[in-house]
Amino acid sequence: MTGFRASALGLAAVVLTTSQSARAGDAATADAVFQAGRRALAQGDYAQAAARFAESQRLEPAPGTLLNLALAEEKLGRLSAAWEHSRSVTAELSPADERYKVAEELHARMSARVPRIVLRGTALPADVRVTLDGLQLSHASFGVPLPVDPGRHRILLDGPGRLAQSREVDARESATLEMTLEAPPRVAFAAGGDTTRTSPLRPAGWASIGVGAAALAAGTVFGLMTLERNDVVERECTGSRCTDAGYRAASQGDTFSAVSTGTFIAGGVLLAAGIVIVLVTRDAGKLGP
Repeated sequence: MTGFRASALGLAAVVLTTSQSARAGDAATADAVFQAGRRALAQGDYAQAAARFAESQRLEPAPGTLLNLALAEEKLGRLSAAWEHSRSVTAELSPADERYKVAEELHARMSARVPRIVLRGTALPADVRVTLDGLQLSHASFGVPLPVDPGRHRILLDGPGRLAQSREVDARESATLEMTLEAPPRVAFAAGGDTTRTSPLRPAGWASIGVGAAALAAGTVFGLMTLERNDVVERECTGSRCTDAGYRAASQGDTFSAVSTGTFIAGGVLLAAGIVIVLVTRDAGKLGP
């Protein structure tokens, strides 16, 4: 029994030593990456600095690393991230820490500069999903000024049986945008209770028909122009000899003939394809109950 206890204690010591060595290794790596970030920050390479600080923070979280990351993010215009990270640093540090004042001043700057979006949708049904730049929000987020970076932002509304709708807004520094959201319309119901919706291919079919018809019309015009040039050739050419006007008409006739043939073929293909698409998708939108 004594030998077993000694073995167990020895194994525990090995595990503890290994764990401590791993943590020491993480700390050393984190510090090396952090120092590289500091050098990049001093050189004005803010993107590299932010990447270094983020990696160091991942390896070994520390308020000083997070503060440096926030400073780099401010330079990059990532105001919402700098706002959040500086807030986290002030929550971790004591006011007596010299870094606290730096973080507090940074957070105050970000609070004044960061844009905010306020979404309002008290009448939205529960089945409507709302996403802001890909982040799904619940109704509990409505009415809250949400910090975002300056620039374009996309708001998407969708839900089961609803047509997705998206809106883009341009957020500017220090501005607060308020948006009232409305539920996207439900898909129409056909007689008999079947849900119907327009196939996305159907508009393409009609477009193909229109382009094909236009191409056939253009082919006809070029064909008539070819005939007119042939008339000139017949008047201006005798045997193998032609006047300058005859040579020009012959050259133009060849070109118009090639264009006419090409547009006729393309127009016919597009017209036929469009008709097929429209016919095939006419009832494709029907869904079973």
